[in-house]
Amino acid sequence: MISDEIMKKKLSGPGNAKYTYHDIQNELLDIIVGMIKNYISKEVMEAEHFVSMVDETKDVSKREQLSIVCYDGAAVMPGHISGVQERLRREVSQAVYVHCYAHRLNLVLVDCVQNVQAAAEFFVTIQKLYKFFSTSLVHEEFLKVQKELEPVNQHIEFKRLSETRWVCQHAACLAVKRTLPAIVTTLKHFVEGDNVHRAIESKGLWILLDQQFVTSLVVLEKLLLMTKQLSDPLQSPDLQLASAEGLVQSVISDLLEMRTEAAWKDLKEPAEDICKKVEICTETVRQSYEAENVTGEYMLKLRLRELRRKLLKNPDQAWPFFVIQQSKA
Repeated sequence: MISDEIMKKKLSGPGNAKYTYHDIQNELLDIIVGMIKNYISKEVMEAEHFVSMVDETKDVSKREQLSIVCYDGAAVMPGHISGVQERLRREVSQAVYVHCYAHRLNLVLVDCVQNVQAAAEFFVTIQKLYKFFSTSLVHEEFLKVQKELEPVNQHIEFKRLSETRWVCQHAACLAVKRTLPAIVTTLKHFVEGDNVHRAIESKGLWILLDQQFVTSLVVLEKLLLMTKQLSDPLQSPDLQLASAEGLVQSVISDLLEMRTEAAWKDLKEPAEDICKKVEICTETVRQSYEAENVTGEYMLKLRLRELRRKLLKNPDQAWPFFVIQQSKA
């Protein structure tokens, strides 16, 4: 293979030998392709067994183009009549088609999220938060608030959601969970700002950060951590089949354990603690205040926030508002 040093020497040669003309560039690419093919062919011929890993993508004309990169389970792959795996089997009868198990795990997570309303709404909110906090002015304020609230800790950035790798959403959930006080404080700052459009957007996001969102955050962060601890080893080239089976069974057992009352309590309590920390009204808080017949500015604020959330979700069932002005003595 051509080393970087040799390539650097060629490109830094005489002024009339830059090798940047398009015909020369294409010829260099053809040479590199040929060298890579020869290298792969040599390894295949020397090995007793080998695996073909391929992937496809559509060009501008929407036609599938196949590249030898990785083997996935797209519809073009497993077809038993004209799928890629069937065409390969015609040439090599002993070939065995295996759909990447890490990818299959990802497809399960995608299907679950799309079919559970609470989870789907949660990730839409996460994506809206990412978009809002990615703007330069909001991002700058967000980092400033983090430094004020946690001066000794390193600031945490929002993580972009991946449409194709849902096990990676754990990082996004964890970032929101760790910075939720800073997120709420930043939103409050812009709600009270002079920019009307930004204030309305901030208020809308703030309303979405209710008890359901926080509970979903705590639950999904733990669930995604479990699946990530399975997905990462499944992508390792050194993983043995017996170890993979053990990991799968372990994750299944952990997921079943989460369906118990004890596990729900372990999730519910941290969620309520987070709600209390960022002043989000919970059912427990509401019952406590009602039992003690406590009124005041804090309780009023919690109830108004809950009312805004309900109005946002059901605008056709809005309750009438009455503005009450305190009379001056």
